[in-house]
Amino acid sequence: MCAAAVLIISTTPGFASGFSQSSNDFTLFNGADYPPFLIGPGDILTVSVYGEKDFPDRYLVESSGKIVLPLAGEVKVAGLTQAQAGAALARHLLPFERNPQVTVLIAESNNYNVSILGAVAHPGKYPIHGKADLLDILADSGGPTDQAALNNAVLIRRNRRISLPLKQYLLDTDSTVSQPLLYPGDVIVVPETIWPSLAEWGIIASIITSGVLVYAAIENRP
Repeated sequence: MCAAAVLIISTTPGFASGFSQSSNDFTLFNGADYPPFLIGPGDILTVSVYGEKDFPDRYLVESSGKIVLPLAGEVKVAGLTQAQAGAALARHLLPFERNPQVTVLIAESNNYNVSILGAVAHPGKYPIHGKADLLDILADSGGPTDQAALNNAVLIRRNRRISLPLKQYLLDTDSTVSQPLLYPGDVIVVPETIWPSLAEWGIIASIITSGVLVYAAIENRP
């Protein structure tokens, strides 16, 4: 007589200590204290001066927080909103331009990013523009893998660890369920479970079935 056994153990990785626990703290998701979108060092700006076609239109914000604008020279823009930066550049151009109208847009941000780690197709750091929600970043990352433990994901924000029920947000068809807003610097960790995927379940089922058939054949030998 022979016998076969399959032992499946499910675990999810723990997280390092040092984070305060804040499970289901959805007050952090409503965007009430969402920070303003400010220019920072390393950002790439698109600057348009109305009526001026010869001005360069892209500028790198230097480590000093300044850009170098033709005619006006160095202008500090770090810490300003896009509208405030446009007004600041217009003031510096006033001695050289009559009623200058300047529009500033952040083309690439070096400071407003969200990281998503773990069991997603493409883990890494992703830029956010305006108020990004959870589905935006999940889409950018390629979405959870079939090994993702959707009920064990966490959001780390300002050294607080918050439960993030991905299954609810991804699979719930209730239109009243609002998506969490993600803040600059947020880190989403999607742990991996060692429970088999659907494909692996198929393989395991076939192995078990084969074992049962072989065992039955042995038992029924004349």
